[in-house]
Amino acid sequence: RQQAVSGCSVEALPALPQLAVLPAGHRLAQKLRLEPEDFAAEPFISLADDDPYRAPIDALFAEAGVQRSLRLQTHSAVAACALVAQGLGLAIVNPFTAMACEGPSLIWRSLSRVLPFQVSLLRPLHRPLPAGLDELQQALRDSVQQALARLAHHSAGRSALAP
Repeated sequence: RQQAVSGCSVEALPALPQLAVLPAGHRLAQKLRLEPEDFAAEPFISLADDDPYRAPIDALFAEAGVQRSLRLQTHSAVAACALVAQGLGLAIVNPFTAMACEGPSLIWRSLSRVLPFQVSLLRPLHRPLPAGLDELQQALRDSVQQALARLAHHSAGRSALAP
């Protein structure tokens, strides 16, 4: 969702889907894409109540009639991933954090229903642009494209795991 910011131009980059994170070796790791029903009765680590991505995640499960076992909540997607890596539950976080935290203790999976994560570039309209801004903006655009490519590769390369 793009919101106007006074005195700034806004460039919305392609939205990316949020991802489920789970401990490596979890029974759901064999699935390519997780359904809301896969989370039923699973211990779940939520984002904080005031996080803008919490309400859409909760709505996804409410619409599907799925009860999760809400264990913990945190203001940080990185903290959620750390808790998941310790085996304390499952979580849904933004794709940049999920991919950055992936490792021997944590894996990510796509969701069957897309929960978009929007990244936007904000630039001041009435101030000089800082040095290096062009490079920073390009790096962000490149990161989005790399994440999209990883998602496409994951979907194509692991299709044999889908039940």
